[in-house]
Amino acid sequence: MAPTESIASEAVAHDTRSAPVSARSLRTTLDDALEDAVALSGSSLGYIYFYDEDTRQFTLHAWSRGVMDACAIADPARVYDLDRTGVWGDVVRHRAPVLLNDFRSPHPSKRGQPEGHAPIERFLSIPVFEEGRIVAVVGVANKREPYDEGDVRRLDAFMRGVWPVARRLALDERSRKLSAIVEQSRAAIATCDVAGRVDYVNARFVAWMGVGRERLLGRHIQELNPAQADDPAAFWDWLRAGGTWEHEVVPVRGERRSARVSVSPLRGAAGAVTHYAVIVEDTTEQRELEAQLRHAQRLESIGTLAGGIAHDFNNILTGAVGLASAARDDLPEGHAVRGDLEELLGVLRRAGALTRTLLTFARRESADLHPEPLAGILDGVGRLVRSGLGDGVVLELRLPPPDLVVDVDRSQLEQVLVNLATNARDAMPEGGRLRLSAAAAEVPEGQAARHRVAPGRYAAIAVEDSGVGMDEAILARIFDPFFTTKEVGKGTGLGLSMVYGIVRQHDGFVEVHSALGKGSRFEVYLPARSGRVSGARAEPSAPAPRGRGESILLAEDEPVVRDVWAAILRRHGYEVVAVEDGERALAAYRAAGRFDLVVMDVTMPRLGGPEAAAVIRAIDPELRVLFASGCPQRATAGLTPILEKPLPPEELLRAVRHELDVRPAAGARGAT
Repeated sequence: MAPTESIASEAVAHDTRSAPVSARSLRTTLDDALEDAVALSGSSLGYIYFYDEDTRQFTLHAWSRGVMDACAIADPARVYDLDRTGVWGDVVRHRAPVLLNDFRSPHPSKRGQPEGHAPIERFLSIPVFEEGRIVAVVGVANKREPYDEGDVRRLDAFMRGVWPVARRLALDERSRKLSAIVEQSRAAIATCDVAGRVDYVNARFVAWMGVGRERLLGRHIQELNPAQADDPAAFWDWLRAGGTWEHEVVPVRGERRSARVSVSPLRGAAGAVTHYAVIVEDTTEQRELEAQLRHAQRLESIGTLAGGIAHDFNNILTGAVGLASAARDDLPEGHAVRGDLEELLGVLRRAGALTRTLLTFARRESADLHPEPLAGILDGVGRLVRSGLGDGVVLELRLPPPDLVVDVDRSQLEQVLVNLATNARDAMPEGGRLRLSAAAAEVPEGQAARHRVAPGRYAAIAVEDSGVGMDEAILARIFDPFFTTKEVGKGTGLGLSMVYGIVRQHDGFVEVHSALGKGSRFEVYLPARSGRVSGARAEPSAPAPRGRGESILLAEDEPVVRDVWAAILRRHGYEVVAVEDGERALAAYRAAGRFDLVVMDVTMPRLGGPEAAAVIRAIDPELRVLFASGCPQRATAGLTPILEKPLPPEELLRAVRHELDVRPAAGARGAT
């Protein structure tokens, strides 16, 4: 491009004030100026670097086309520290032009050139000043004739004409970028003058206030009251003193949104306050996430408490089951008390199921997952709840196709659905419609992220009623432990908490939709698997045969469990040494020298079961060890789950016989 065709040449020829800047960018202007400088000086190479006096760094703007054609450096640097530059850095070090007509001659500032650098014969570089500071350096090279002072003056005059144009363009570009950032910001932003009159609002501020831009501009910021200052006089005094006002607010329109508002002074070049900036950041989502975190922490705390209670209760139940079973077995068939003991054992089994639910809620017990056709589960639940609905409630059952299969603990999922159906019935005291349905559903990434699950194919089970519904305050707390809207004595407040815990244990989630007077819809999402399920799970095997005089070391810290299990084992033909902790188990083993089997509780005082077993196995690697626990997830990693408290004597005897007859000697067998 010829010099007279460029913005830079116009600047030289017609004075800097006449340089056109429309339809020009800073990069285009400086690129053209560089090519013009090369042509104006009769050179073949050129460059422009910006310079920052504070950081003492050069940043490349551009090399001329001649440099690009001649340079073969594989990965040229674009930022240089002044201390690492050679001759061309002397322009800044001496704050004056540098002129070399024999570049090959020795020079104290030379540092050599990287391989592939464009060859240099002659060299001229000048600094570009702005308000006394060097802001750029421009260099040209390889003029056919030697450079002289006339070349220095022409290049300097040329850049003096170009740079004001470039500076205006840079300011314009910066202003446009900042304006776009502010206008497109997710924060609501407004500015007002020192008198408080609004002179700018961005699009988000308009949306936040809910009125048109024209109704906001010119109004006093106090009328809009985005900061919701309790004491407006103190608010303005604080701002006029140069302070920044920050406040958490809820919008005046009464919506369920929260915000963080800051009002800060904007100062002009002289340091005086010229405007105030009002920034409103919507914190609704952040507060909702914080509320979800607090909710999860509450559930975790209650879960920890429930898990501890269930663990201790399981030990009590284990003793009760053993005693009741022993008493029953001592009575002849047909004895009147035997029937009472059978009923008592049934009650104890139901109590055991309850503690298992508590452990699931506490996330200390892994669900016993098996692939199950969802249609069969819903059909069974429908038959179960239909009889308890009453005359005024109609059940609509919509079964999914048989190939909709989920990996579930069937008894736990049935408990979830029965609980939801019971709540639905109670929400319709005057009668209504209860619909139980299921279908396949795709959970997208956004929905999955909200519930912290993986996206993909799910089975969506819906329990829907036409009852009284719930308001937002109740919806926010329905999964809280012990929260209930029922009368005293008619609800524990644990039902939906357990629903939540069980569903989360299955890697699923629950969504609730409700409104006062419009009923409620609970949707349980569980990961779905494809394909039908064939076959049935094996039923428990027959009771194990009696012992044959084998020796058993029993370590159990709960006295009633220890005494009952020892009595059961002795009654069935085993020799038993019973102790209360791991240390005494080690002492008993060393004293006896050998046992055929060790039965140990996982968690005991002084020394736990896994730790004691490790010491014993160091002495006898072939020893068989059977672990038991009332809290499954407390079992040490690597223990195979066999015995889960509470358990009837038959299961204990089967497990012991199985361990002695079938299991290999090496390796711990565990119970949770």
